[in-house]
Amino acid sequence: MEKSVLNLYLKKLASGDLSYAERVCSRLSNRLIFVPAQLIQQGSHVRYAATTITHDGRLAVPLFTTEKLYRGWIVNSDLVLEPLRILGADLCTALDVTMPAIIDPGSDHQVLLEPELVDYIAVAPIDEEGFAEGAVTKSLSIAQIVGNGGVQPSSYEATPSLEQIEKKKSFLNFLKAAKA
Repeated sequence: MEKSVLNLYLKKLASGDLSYAERVCSRLSNRLIFVPAQLIQQGSHVRYAATTITHDGRLAVPLFTTEKLYRGWIVNSDLVLEPLRILGADLCTALDVTMPAIIDPGSDHQVLLEPELVDYIAVAPIDEEGFAEGAVTKSLSIAQIVGNGGVQPSSYEATPSLEQIEKKKSFLNFLKAAKA
């Protein structure tokens, strides 16, 4: 049921109904997201480099709500990457604050989320009913897929600062106060 509700919300948002943006963000924050990523091991330190794709002339991180959607998309690309499974909130905390995300690219409910909404996913209230079990938290960095299929890591290192976390908490408190 959870997936069908999220798909409905994504379809509404994709059709331009912005009233579904907060619901989409809340649902994505506490569910496992599938991200094309490359494992990078440097000695005992392991991290993942998320990939980016070009969408309407802009770089965006592709995020998938199901492994089936991920597998359908990856088979049509030149990439050979296993998906990183991670909670949406954890992923969005680690992403570059200027990077948009495209949800379920190639599907009938594909949606480009601007950086402000990606940032909101990181602090959205947790929906206990849809909480994902077994989520894996990893350190991520953004990487760009280049024409030959190679991965070139960007200069962004995904480690949120205490200041960023406090800003997000402040933003969430502002949204809660605005609803009251």
